[in-house]
Amino acid sequence: ARGCANALKLNCAFILVPVLRNFLSFLRGTWINNFLPIDKNIVFHKYIGALIMFLATGHMLAHYTNYNKVRKRRCF
Repeated sequence: ARGCANALKLNCAFILVPVLRNFLSFLRGTWINNFLPIDKNIVFHKYIGALIMFLATGHMLAHYTNYNKVRKRRCF
């Protein structure tokens, strides 16, 4: 659960970056434009969204599994 949560925090921080128009316009004028495909920003945004859904599901399943383990230990 912790691994998925940390990856979720990072991806949730990056989800808005590809759709910030002024920031992308600024990056097009820098040397970063030579290394990053800035014009594929919507595709990158969709990939991050899909990854967030996958990690959230993994995080939820880890908590559910932990809940079931704790619940079984308490039942006599």
